[in-house]
Amino acid sequence: MRLKLQPGESLLLKTTRVTLGIHHNFPPTFMDEVKVNICLINAGGSISRNSDYISNHCPATPSRNVLLKPLGQGSMVKLALDKIPADVHKIAFSLAISGDHGNTLSQLSRLKVIVDGIASWAPLVKSPEDKAMMIIDICREDDGWKLFALG
Repeated sequence: MRLKLQPGESLLLKTTRVTLGIHHNFPPTFMDEVKVNICLINAGGSISRNSDYISNHCPATPSRNVLLKPLGQGSMVKLALDKIPADVHKIAFSLAISGDHGNTLSQLSRLKVIVDGIASWAPLVKSPEDKAMMIIDICREDDGWKLFALG
């Protein structure tokens, strides 16, 4: 059974293998690229290695513990949380518009995050001009991981 979360809610993950779907639709006139960006962040709040930044152009860590697969109107992410380096304290996910055609996140419809078998929520675009937003944080908590629904 999947929980329906609201942005701002969180839950402890009871598994180390997580598959996320970030889904959206856009109109035929939408010309820019919608990208999911993932940052593996250390305790100091920064990225330790170049490979800790995952995007459409570099879709996996070298050990493939984070794997991003862009889809037509969304993305799928597979995580092996038990394989994430010990110095990583947070995995931050953002959704961004890339391009110079003037498109914004408010043009996306049916924006939804689904964590397979665990939870789902609909991130809210706060401003019609927004071109980027944080959608998920997954943070170390004690010996496990906690998911924060953002947006």
